[in-house]
Amino acid sequence: MIGGRQAARPTSDRDALVPAVMRRSRAAGNAPWDPDPELEMPAPFRWTAVLFAALGALAALDAALVGLGLVPTHAGLLWLRVHLVTLGLLAELAFGLLPGLVALATGGAVPVFRPGRWLLLNLGLLTLLVGIPLVRRPMIALGGTLVLAATVWLILELWRQRPAPAPDAGVQPASGRRFYLAALLFLVVGGLVGTGLWLGWGPGLGIRVPRETHIHANIWGFASLLMAGLLVDLAPALSDRAGLGRRAANLVLGSLSLGAGLLLVAPWTGLSWLMLPGILLYILATALLYRRLVLPLFPLGVGARLLLTSYLWILLPALALPLIVLGGERVSAARLEPVGPSILTYGWLLPALLALAPAAASLVAKAAPTGRVASGSKPEAIREGSRMVGPPRLGGSERVWVACSFVPLALAASIGFPELAAPARSLAFVLLAGLLASFARTLMDLPDPADAAAT
Repeated sequence: MIGGRQAARPTSDRDALVPAVMRRSRAAGNAPWDPDPELEMPAPFRWTAVLFAALGALAALDAALVGLGLVPTHAGLLWLRVHLVTLGLLAELAFGLLPGLVALATGGAVPVFRPGRWLLLNLGLLTLLVGIPLVRRPMIALGGTLVLAATVWLILELWRQRPAPAPDAGVQPASGRRFYLAALLFLVVGGLVGTGLWLGWGPGLGIRVPRETHIHANIWGFASLLMAGLLVDLAPALSDRAGLGRRAANLVLGSLSLGAGLLLVAPWTGLSWLMLPGILLYILATALLYRRLVLPLFPLGVGARLLLTSYLWILLPALALPLIVLGGERVSAARLEPVGPSILTYGWLLPALLALAPAAASLVAKAAPTGRVASGSKPEAIREGSRMVGPPRLGGSERVWVACSFVPLALAASIGFPELAAPARSLAFVLLAGLLASFARTLMDLPDPADAAAT
């Protein structure tokens, strides 16, 4: 009923697959945004994300100068540069956005900001950022413990945000909630293994290749499942098209989780052949996501192009992994090992974040109840009171897309052409510094709820 409080019922299976937040928009007759400050991305997470993006830009610029021989290097700076993105920036965005996204997707109660969780996460990250480059084991143990405690706290909150049961699970719209839970579990495993790298836990836990195990848990597990969950939640809102149904989402979640699990177990146990079925499952699930959720976004412009090309960069290394596992004279794992994680991080993860993070932040800030709904309120209060107009927009620009395309190309060229490795990597890191600085500016310019209400 237009102008009424009751959300319209879906008229078809296709409509049933559209997230509740989009159906509420239609039911409200495209009324103006009516934001609720409780549902925006909390300012502390937003500004610490800006800080990590800016620090990542400085670290990338330092790496470019090191590559040109203009400044000396330090053993801990490689870890610092990569983890400012994979742990710092990604974790801040995840912790800041996931509770609100899950509340919107499930029609549950609006979560309140937890200052203690923000403090735990950032004290842990700060301790790690100081302790690891200096190899201070007590600081590493403390920092890892604080980050893990914050992660477990977030897992428990998302676990409590369960959706209401639907009569027909086959056409019930999928939510990214279970993807986020699986991603955070991989983050816990990756954090334990990563902390153990510096504390000598590997032999005691039976980990044959600790560094590779840590990387696989964070990239193939945490980051991949997190981005898949964002696609599940955001793609239908971005294009106003039907998203994944519950059965398709179960297939993608199961395949991604099992594939990432096998990719984690392979270096843990030393059974490299497990990577082959793991990567096969991973490719099948990612291809389904690409076909169902990413390709339909193509008409949306440069932001969609940024997302489309980013997912090609995670599929290409995945397809090359069997060649590395099987060996061969032309494949040098020693040359790939230092650069491979950077190609995945800067070729796939960062561009996908550049495209999706502004859309996620805008959706959480703007698709909010008409009245303030405190944590613990009935789900109906949110489902009946929400009004929004228009879909959020993907981030990115033509210059960002070009830079994101050249960064992994330059890093890949440094593997294939050793004589050009130094200038190629320096070029990649200069472009990376510009991208991270641009992302920091984007996060700073996101609309506040007060601004959204006026649009």
